[in-house]
Order: sequence, then C-alpha cells, then structure tokens
Amino acid sequence: MQPREDGGREVNFKGGRGGQGLVWSAMRGLLFNAVLAERVRRGSWVELKLGERANLDGRNSTFLVDIVDETIRARLTMLDIHPTGPLFGVGKSGVGGEVATLEAEIVARFPKYVARLSEARLEPGRRPLRVAVRDLSLEWLEPARTARLSFRLRPGSFATAVLHELLDVESAAGGAAPISTGQCCRKVGARRKPSDTTMSSNAERVEIYSGIQGRRRYSVDEKLRIVQEAPQPGITIS
Repeated sequence: MQPREDGGREVNFKGGRGGQGLVWSAMRGLLFNAVLAERVRRGSWVELKLGERANLDGRNSTFLVDIVDETIRARLTMLDIHPTGPLFGVGKSGVGGEVATLEAEIVARFPKYVARLSEARLEPGRRPLRVAVRDLSLEWLEPARTARLSFRLRPGSFATAVLHELLDVESAAGGAAPISTGQCCRKVGARRKPSDTTMSSNAERVEIYSGIQGRRRYSVDEKLRIVQEAPQPGITIS
C-alpha cells in the first residue's frame, strides 16, 4: 500500500502474477462498492430501474429489466430478485439507461484502477446489491452471557457484513468495539475450520457465538510451552 496525496491509500501493483487475482478482485470490489454507496445515498439500492440487470436470488443468473410492473415489484419485495452492481471488465456492461449512466460516472472517478483492470482483460459481470438473510434466529445459551445467532446466506456473502448491520457492540469501557468472528463463527456442514473464513461458499447456516466460549484461552504455562516449541523444525504456529 502507498499513501495518496489526499491522505488515503492506493494499491501497490508490484508483485508476482500469482497475487494479481486478489488485487483485481479488490479493485473490482472498490468500484462495486462506490456504485453501491451512491445508490444507497440516492435510496435506489432496493429499486429496479429500466435497463438494469436483475439477479435471481441464490443464483448467478441475471436478466434485463425491460419493464417495471407489479410482478417485478412483488418479486423484488419478496427478495426473489435483486438490483445489481458492476464487476468491471472489458466489454459491454449489459445495462442501459439511468443505471448505465450512473455506473459510468462512478467508474470514471478511478482511472488508475480502470486502466489496470482493462489491461487484465477481465470479463464484466454483475453482483447483487443486497443479500437475503434467511432463517434468522437468536438463542440465549447457558451461561446467560452467551448468545447464538444463526442465519443462512447465499454463496459469496460475508457474515461479518450481516453482523455489522444487526449488532451494536460496546466494549467494557463503554466505547464502540469492533466485531470479529474469527474463532466464534462456524458454518454448519462446512469443510473448513471455523477460523478459515467468514464468507459463505455454499448455502449453509452460519452460527455466531458471543461470550467466553467464542475464544480459546491459554494459561501462562501453555503460552510459554508454545513459544519454546516454535523454533523446532517442522513446527508452524499461526
């Protein structure tokens, strides 16, 4: 990362091609988020406009919205379809009208990223602007300080984004505390360990635990033993 003149940060593009996929994904995500932020500001992120592409819930399929009638509005309300935003690539975006104009204006604010993505010649795509949270439930466990929050998300969704909207967490000092699901988030039926990811790679249930059970505790003796074993060949600690 390198500082910008405005005090922000910009991507450092140095590195092997093996890491380019992550850089491209981050840049596309930045452009998508910029479009989403503007639509949230305008209040249109839950609306479908003529000429944009609607996403079918739980699938990667989209279709062109050539009419906004009662049927479309009803499906939108039931979370059966969703408005979409751009995953920048070379070629036609697949949208027109007001949405195409807005997205072109937003993307033009980031010429360096656009140039880099154009060099990569990635295919354009669409991503839904919202995610349906299914089977949401909250259960208080023993001891009473522990709660279990459970819900289902579509593939590619982040549980942390849902928590950000649902929870207002304060630290013991009374100030705002960051939300972390590193070791207290698990996907039921998932192959990965709980600490591997908080992204839903399949349509699985995500369970979030609060309280002391959500974090593994080590005694001083255990910590000293781990540190002493660290230099030994073949030992990896993360």
